Amino acid sequence: MAKMTDQNKSRASTHSDWCWSWGPKHYECALREIKALQEVLTALKAENEMLRKVLKEADDELDWLDKGIDTCDYLAGVCMRSYWIMRGNMKAALSKGNGNKE
Repeated sequence: MAKMTDQNKSRASTHSDWCWSWGPKHYECALREIKALQEVLTALKAENEMLRKVLKEADDELDWLDKGIDTCDYLAGVCMRSYWIMRGNMKAALSKGNGNKE
């Protein structure tokens, strides 16, 4: 019977990557998981902000080209349509805001 008790004690103190989901006895594990996720979120927000700045810089550099584009022949028109689709996508991404709200 003592052996069974030792096994139960061992099982009760076992931890894993997901032990925070096992219930209130793993409250400290849940706090560590929350802290780790907050660190990941902070890093992703910083990366998102950096990528938005790069996109904005690219958008600003292309603004001068937008003004100079008028009409062109059919072959160039195909390329231009792709260009305008890309520019529309850039503008839409920039207009969404940074999404880093708490």
